[in-house]
Amino acid sequence: MTVTVLFLGPARKAMGRESMRIQLDEKASLITLKNELATTRPAQAPMLKTVRFAINEQFATDHSELHDGDIVAIIPPVSGG
Repeated sequence: MTVTVLFLGPARKAMGRESMRIQLDEKASLITLKNELATTRPAQAPMLKTVRFAINEQFATDHSELHDGDIVAIIPPVSGG
């Protein structure tokens, strides 16, 4: 299956791109995607522990299933006042 990963805010700068398409095995979950990103982009692996993930605009957990064509957004923490 193929999913599209969107990098928002500071995650975009850290990854050096706005988005990427990633091939995963069928029956993959969000943790599978996180492990793939950590393996292929080890310098950014620590960032993956501090961000939230959304699948098709819905916040997701590590065990959320992925499906072909899903859009996964990486959402860094924000602050403001």
